[in-house]
Amino acid sequence: MGYDKITLKLLAEHLNVQPPSLYNHIKGIEELQKEIVLFGWRQMDKALMINSY
Repeated sequence: MGYDKITLKLLAEHLNVQPPSLYNHIKGIEELQKEIVLFGWRQMDKALMINSY
């Protein structure tokens, strides 16, 4: 789908929850996008650390 195409509505549908329920966990789409980027960086860091041995 792509990072720039995700919406809170689509995420809520995927998780089978109502969109307002997401606001118990995130402040909005900007925070969600930030967390997605941070998750990707952490995954890349782990992969680089494992492959550097």
